[in-house]
Amino acid sequence: MAIDQWFTCAGLVLDIGGVCLLFWFGLSSRLTPTLDGVLTWRRPQQSNESPRTILMVKILAHLGLFLLVLGFLLQIAGSVLLN
Repeated sequence: MAIDQWFTCAGLVLDIGGVCLLFWFGLSSRLTPTLDGVLTWRRPQQSNESPRTILMVKILAHLGLFLLVLGFLLQIAGSVLLN
């Protein structure tokens, strides 16, 4: 397997991992969808969750987004190396 294929495969795996994390933990809690499909910025509301749980969800949500972007960049690198 050539290096370009490794980059592409690693990018796909990271993309899937990032999408799974975003699916389970959602976007940042400061973004909320409205009925017309627009994301609006809002202040976090009080919740019954512990601060540690809220922090863990935020970290995992941001990790999912990071993995998605990193996977995308690896796929681009694989395409560039192919040519």
